[in-house]
Amino acid sequence: MAPIMLRTVKRTSFRTALLLAMPALAVWVVWWPCLSGGFIRDDIPYVVENPAVVSPTPIAEVLLGSFPAQADLGLWRPLTTLSLRADQCLAAMLGREIPDPLVPHITNLLLVALAALLLAELAKSLGWSRLEASVAGTFFAVAAVRAESVCWISGRAECLLVVAALTTLVASARSTRLWCSVGAAGLGTALCILAKEQGFMLPLLLWFLPGSRREKLIRTGFALAVAGLCLALRWHVLGAFGPAGVLCVLREHGLVERALFAFQWLGDYGALVLWPFRLNNDYDPPAPEPLFLSLLAAVFTLKLLLRATRRSDAHRLAALLFLLPLLPVLNLFTRTGETFAERFLALPLAGAALLLVPRATTRRWQLALPLLLILMQAPLALRQAFAWRSEAALVEAMSEQGASEASIARRRAYIERRETVLLGADVETSTHFLRSATAHLETAHARVPFDRETTLDLAKLIKQAAAQFAPPARPVELARAEALVREVLAAEPDLAHAHAVLGEILAEEQRPAEARTAFARALELAPADTQALEWWLSLVPAADHSARQRQIRETSAALHGLAAQRPFDPLPSLALARVLQEWDPSAARVHAEEALRRARAPLARAAAAAASASILARLGEHGAAKALLQRIHDELLDANANPRADSRVQRLDALRQVTTLLGRHDEALRWLDERIRWTTDKKERSGLESERRMLRAR
Repeated sequence: MAPIMLRTVKRTSFRTALLLAMPALAVWVVWWPCLSGGFIRDDIPYVVENPAVVSPTPIAEVLLGSFPAQADLGLWRPLTTLSLRADQCLAAMLGREIPDPLVPHITNLLLVALAALLLAELAKSLGWSRLEASVAGTFFAVAAVRAESVCWISGRAECLLVVAALTTLVASARSTRLWCSVGAAGLGTALCILAKEQGFMLPLLLWFLPGSRREKLIRTGFALAVAGLCLALRWHVLGAFGPAGVLCVLREHGLVERALFAFQWLGDYGALVLWPFRLNNDYDPPAPEPLFLSLLAAVFTLKLLLRATRRSDAHRLAALLFLLPLLPVLNLFTRTGETFAERFLALPLAGAALLLVPRATTRRWQLALPLLLILMQAPLALRQAFAWRSEAALVEAMSEQGASEASIARRRAYIERRETVLLGADVETSTHFLRSATAHLETAHARVPFDRETTLDLAKLIKQAAAQFAPPARPVELARAEALVREVLAAEPDLAHAHAVLGEILAEEQRPAEARTAFARALELAPADTQALEWWLSLVPAADHSARQRQIRETSAALHGLAAQRPFDPLPSLALARVLQEWDPSAARVHAEEALRRARAPLARAAAAAASASILARLGEHGAAKALLQRIHDELLDANANPRADSRVQRLDALRQVTTLLGRHDEALRWLDERIRWTTDKKERSGLESERRMLRAR
């Protein structure tokens, strides 16, 4: 009898252990191919070019800085920044080159596995059996629509948000003491908000956890107070509650129209959970008329959610866990630059997983639907993990899955436009990519002519490519670019960026008076646009001192405001130095020194040093200018000789720039040669080699 009981206990223990581990194991079985992926799209500004990630930065600067650093996207995610920075420090300790994509990918998968286990534990706490909880966690782990937040390094914000939110819900639900539950609610709310904006919805979810009415009031009230403090800190850092959106596709739409679009998107999100076809990492902006099928899906989604709220507190929590995190991204309260994205489903999928798995049922056949969904989604998720290894592979996957022709064309255009930057001095090849990118954006514009961002990008590429055409064809191309920009301005007359693009095109067409008017309007709408100011100054007669001084004062005031709002960002101070260097060299010198004090990344320090040296030379202090450049050169040299958690490529580029300014062309060529040696991208290597040939020919 005893051996039989022992075998039974062993089988039970093994079964329990398997059910506990199944959600985490499923993550590694499905998503492992993304580990060999590189940096894609937003990974470049968020990681590769983010000084707070690839350079040693005090924690205080991260907490009081925007995300990414040196950018004005209206985002504040210090926990995400610190997490990405920790990845690069770990990679440096392991002897890997910075910036490194492997360690961030591993961290993402670890966070996803932890989130799947936490969801299973939350389900168990809310009344699901161990088997049911494991099925819910496994579905959450393999849902194909999560590919964007799992396989993309920039999905770190979503990964952290999900872990923080589920940890908070589990800890609050299981706490037997009030102070533990309240403390977990407050700390979890802060961590969620520090990771991503959707975290502001967490306090509302805490109300529906088990507990007395008094406990719910104290727990939720404390979480709301913490959220209020985080909101105040966010306002202090950004000067706004939400992203301003350089090109908000819903800028001209009122609340009623946005509500209709939000209802449509809710249906699309609900449909993607059950039927993840077609997955797409670049969705088209909303069409002028909402889609009937999306509205129908929204009706069914809301019906299912309302039905769930009538069943139990646990189902009510699951329904709100799906719905509430979507509210900030539906463009009802604040317009964002992106209206629909799969990664926004990262946390809502936890609620969907709970709703799809029956609770406390004795009929095992009712688990057939979630198990069938797992079997259907896992292969597609594995395919997406392979696709997310590179941007080219991602576009091919989009094409095979039947994504819209406009989104595929946009992605191909942006890839080829980046190729032109990487190729640099390789003019012939980069011209080919430029014209190909223009052709792709023309296709996208033909399919979605109401997409303002695509239209302006197409106009800029046409203007850029027009320089390669013969004189008879050039005016025709420039006229076509002008027509596209005027099309955007007809719909959004207060879009500063569009006025600036129009001004550049008119200047190329030799229409200085009209170009001057366009740049004046751009500066009126965005006075801190230093590029527009430079164009405007080049078009205004030198004798018109009053107009030039007035505009410089307005731009300087705007830049002063930016410098005060972003106290750790060197760019506003550097821009001030460049704006004032002709009008007030002494003040410009002060701002250049401030930019140098703020700058931490190698390229930023080199740029600030170059500006400061230029101003010193203008003031006749040539010795001081040379001494400053030599000091920065020695500093970069020491950093390059003693590897640390910093970007070697940036250090080499900065050394090349500084040695060129010092007139040491042989040393600059040596740094360029080393830069080429460390370059892994073939097209970038080709561009750098072309640059080396040009330098040697001088």
